[in-house]
Amino acid sequence: MSYKPQIEAYIKANKMRRTPERNKLIDCLDSMKEFSVIELLNDAAVVGISKASVYFFIELLVKIGIVKIQERYVWNKEKKV
Repeated sequence: MSYKPQIEAYIKANKMRRTPERNKLIDCLDSMKEFSVIELLNDAAVVGISKASVYFFIELLVKIGIVKIQERYVWNKEKKV
């Protein structure tokens, strides 16, 4: 399944820029069998895209609804009295 049309429609509808980095990241995303941040970061590094650009791209995927951030349980190290 290709997410390219959905991402491009969102970018166009929200008057965002179509950058070469985004295009490469979309291609990386489309080549994945399962979504993996690590794989996306590795693929991006190979083509010279910064980690920051990847994380901004992931935020875009969350806004579009392609990626969902799940709640995680973390330690609360503050002592309650």
